[in-house]
Amino acid sequence: MSYRSLLAGAALALIVSPALAEPPTAPVSPSGVTKPAETSAAATGTAVNTSSVVEMADLKTGALVRDPYGLEVGTISKVTPGMNGEAATVTLSLAGKTADTSAASLTNRSDGLYSTRSKAEIWAAAKSPH
Repeated sequence: MSYRSLLAGAALALIVSPALAEPPTAPVSPSGVTKPAETSAAATGTAVNTSSVVEMADLKTGALVRDPYGLEVGTISKVTPGMNGEAATVTLSLAGKTADTSAASLTNRSDGLYSTRSKAEIWAAAKSPH
């Protein structure tokens, strides 16, 4: 191995090592809003339950739903039950429009309901009132 190859490898190791040791940064949405960082047991040293499966009782008319970036998606205006009695579809309202999303795409966090879909994805198929 040549001296230059050895020197180049050592320099690369010094450059890459600090980057690997740094914690990941929070993702940024296309609108420039920083996505809230997930709290994990590895990051905090303690087990933290930050979200849970949404139960039918959590889906109340008027409840606010946010997207993964914390943006307000809308308020629940209707919950449509599925065949097994659990919520299948949630209708959200915002600025006189409605949009449907799967209840399975919602999670219940300590600070409210969140969708796994972005605000743009949900409202891409929005319906205007008749």
